[in-house]
Amino acid sequence: MRAVKRILTPFEDREVGGFIRPVSFEVAAQPDGTALAFTGFPLDNTTPISAKGFVAAYHYHSTTPDEVLIDKNAWPGASGSPLYLANGRVVGMMTKTGTGAASGLSHARAAARIVAFLHAHP
Repeated sequence: MRAVKRILTPFEDREVGGFIRPVSFEVAAQPDGTALAFTGFPLDNTTPISAKGFVAAYHYHSTTPDEVLIDKNAWPGASGSPLYLANGRVVGMMTKTGTGAASGLSHARAAARIVAFLHAHP
């Protein structure tokens, strides 16, 4: 009979635990063409996969960015992945991929909206 190895959470795993840091948000809209990346566990992968793209546009709700459009198509399962700058600051959270004529784009909830939500729901 084989022993089942328990999978450690990132907080328990000594190799990974030292890299865990609180999230730092960047709420300011980045200029079009700013390099971004997102990392997640799509398609039932057990190891993270990262992809790079660029800011294509913003959708605004009043004066705050509501949604970031990225010129990189995200894979199924990328929703919830952080969208971040080269310095690690999070500018959004992946929500959906474009379809039809927008199939080369992905959408992310802007960090300004995430931060507003977190402050409204302590």
